[in-house]
Amino acid sequence: MNKLSNKSKITIDEIARMLKISTGTVSRALNNRSEISTETKNRVLKLVNKLNFKPNRNARGLSMGKNHIIGVIVLDLNNPFYTELVSVIENSAYEKKYDVILVNTNYKQEKELSALENFRTRVDGIIFCTEGIIDNAIKKELKQIEIPIVFTNPVTGFNCDYVMIDNEEIGYLATKYLINKGYSNIGYIGNKSVPRTNKAEFFGYRKALNEYGIEFNEQFVIDCAGSSKDGYIAAKELINRRKDITAIFCYNDIIAIGTTKFINEFNIKNISIIGAGNINIIHYLLYEFPTVTLPIQELGTTLTEVLINKIENKIKEPKHIVVKPYFVDTNGTNGIK
Repeated sequence: MNKLSNKSKITIDEIARMLKISTGTVSRALNNRSEISTETKNRVLKLVNKLNFKPNRNARGLSMGKNHIIGVIVLDLNNPFYTELVSVIENSAYEKKYDVILVNTNYKQEKELSALENFRTRVDGIIFCTEGIIDNAIKKELKQIEIPIVFTNPVTGFNCDYVMIDNEEIGYLATKYLINKGYSNIGYIGNKSVPRTNKAEFFGYRKALNEYGIEFNEQFVIDCAGSSKDGYIAAKELINRRKDITAIFCYNDIIAIGTTKFINEFNIKNISIIGAGNINIIHYLLYEFPTVTLPIQELGTTLTEVLINKIENKIKEPKHIVVKPYFVDTNGTNGIK
């Protein structure tokens, strides 16, 4: 009886033995590599078609030194920004024939460390959504990882690959828009859960105020933990503290949703809100507000392209890419008229 009669047990090794060539040559033929002759490639493909051979992805990955899997680490999947970003990454990876393994850390560095340790031997590369502020245990782990990693922010102490959003520009665009609409008493509600990007947006806010000759007042600034509920509470405290505030720039749309809820519950008519993110959910709210758009599609696509390029071409030189936000005026009820 022919040993290959059971097609489910056919392997690359068996095809190589039948053709009297190496398994590497079979693998290169299956992946349409240029290092082998057309004649040899055709011999392999002819036998593969005859046997109805379907390469096992894991076996194929081992033979090529790749699993065709990307690991993605995110801070908080409750934040629509990250759910939208992961969706873009998954779609971009799928187009390149890569799968994605996702870990949600909920801002816990011990979960980041665990994810990095597990990914070391399971994936071909990692997209690490981080603030860039990491502890010594994670720094030590990063130094030991040999697969490519692309970050969403620069990492202190590392000359690493990153694709980041210009957060300072977010704060600048939002505040400049408010000023151009005639507002000068402009508050800022920040997000203390992400101190690095929060600081950058705050700098953008300060930059716009300074550019237009508006004196900064620290009483117009408050930080919260980042949820819509936190935005509601922060807005209440800020507005009760300063009755003369006429507009508020919120760190992101989630905080802006809570802020908008507060001013509408208490029927406050003289305060306008602006957010950042342009996440899908805000377009279904009763009280829509203008927002600075974060280029999530560009960010996710570029992160994936940079990582896969490093995986497949073994590029050593770090890539530093900054993508720019832009403004979208939704003409919402609580927006700027």
